[in-house]
Amino acid sequence: MATEHDIPADAVFSSWRELASKKPVAQVAIVATDDQDHLEPTLYFLERGYHVLLEKPMAPDLESCERIVEAANQASGMSAVCHVLRYTPYFRQLRTMIEQGLVGRVLSIRHLEPVNFWHFAHSFVRGNWRKSALSSPFLLAKCCHDMDILQYLMDEKPVAVHSFGNLSYFRAESAPPEAARRCLECSLKSDCIYSAVEFYGRMLSEDRHWWPLDVVVRDFNAPALEKALKEGPYGRCVYHCDNDVCDHQVVNLEFESGATASLVASAFTERPARRTEVMGAFGCLTGDGHEIEYQDFKTGRSRVVKVESEGHHLGGDEAMMREFFQAVSENNPSILSTSPERSLVSHRMALLAERSRTEGIVVPL
Repeated sequence: MATEHDIPADAVFSSWRELASKKPVAQVAIVATDDQDHLEPTLYFLERGYHVLLEKPMAPDLESCERIVEAANQASGMSAVCHVLRYTPYFRQLRTMIEQGLVGRVLSIRHLEPVNFWHFAHSFVRGNWRKSALSSPFLLAKCCHDMDILQYLMDEKPVAVHSFGNLSYFRAESAPPEAARRCLECSLKSDCIYSAVEFYGRMLSEDRHWWPLDVVVRDFNAPALEKALKEGPYGRCVYHCDNDVCDHQVVNLEFESGATASLVASAFTERPARRTEVMGAFGCLTGDGHEIEYQDFKTGRSRVVKVESEGHHLGGDEAMMREFFQAVSENNPSILSTSPERSLVSHRMALLAERSRTEGIVVPL
């Protein structure tokens, strides 16, 4: 980061605590540490008057999330949470069409989070989010976005949650008998769907020097990649890692009005865009991140609305940063679409869904 942006040595720190020991150097602090390390720096910078942009999830447990909300409510600075889907033109268009009454009363929403097989292998089998104790449960780490969007589209409080899910495939029992512990040593490395040699090697050969390859190596050359796959976590066989998070999970939600919503999150998908179906009394809306098809029950007609969704997370990353910058520049918190208090709802949904999954019960919200 320092090299890429030509940051002088006296503005480079080994930890956030070292930065915090200096006099204030900015108006804004962006907290993008690992999930387990969000609470302390967030509280510190909020208490000292910084405007804080906090990466999701806010924290890995409900008590810590509530402490952040309390601190944000008492702070003089503004705060927002990186629920970037709320900022996308696509999801805003979907909510606008609901608010226009096109489908009448919304009775049910079905939502798919297709994590993508190679993304899951990279992040949730080999990577930083592979163990709940090191980061947070899969549902919170990956799908608090989706819980937030379900609540955003339904626009009412959830009252109960029920969930099923397991780590069913990325485990030793699924390994072919001849599979080695590391992809470099494996006789299947040219044919395995999850071969790190093939996947990262293809990115390197095609000069795709960005995520997720830039997580594996800093120097984009064959010797550096070979060393990383030989010694580092990203060269391990997906069937012989120390991962424990679910590779598929379903969540059912009930809302105050009796409306329901369901979420399916799965590693075993290829298409990266989320898909959502909003079912109302007068019609339904079906979207894939780029198009929304509206079906009118009365006329039997349908039409498609195309939405410009360029950029990261359907343009949500860029839109969020623009909005946060505008809010700080104008000192106007009403501009912000997300806040710790709003985000607490989705975090509660995710954490209590995880309780439902592990205990086998319906949990009231």
